[in-house]
Amino acid sequence: EDTNTDLERKLSEIMEQHEPAQDTISTQKMRLAQLAEEMERVLASMLKQRQEETRLNSRVTAFEAQASTHRKQAQEVHKELNTTLEELHAKRLYVCALELEMQDLRAESTKLKENTRTVAHTHSEEVAGLAHEL
Repeated sequence: EDTNTDLERKLSEIMEQHEPAQDTISTQKMRLAQLAEEMERVLASMLKQRQEETRLNSRVTAFEAQASTHRKQAQEVHKELNTTLEELHAKRLYVCALELEMQDLRAESTKLKENTRTVAHTHSEEVAGLAHEL
């Protein structure tokens, strides 16, 4: 019986010595489980952020393409506008030239009328002089 009592006492001592180690192992297992859960949350958050980044990058790419198209359209409109302005300027110059030509023609017409009156007056005086002589 002494042997049994000694063995039980020794077993009890060994168990007491291992209890803190068991507590430490349990605590570490619990902490590992908590860390694993936290890692899962962080990874899920990172995945969401990556998906959002990809979505935003797609939108940026679409906006850049749209901006490029708008730039090209603006360049085409600008080119057309310049051509139209050049054509308008050429037409204005042509109208100015026509107006100057009309002024010259009016001045020439006025001179011709005056010359015609002068010649007619001179001829009528000559005719009147000839008629008087006859």
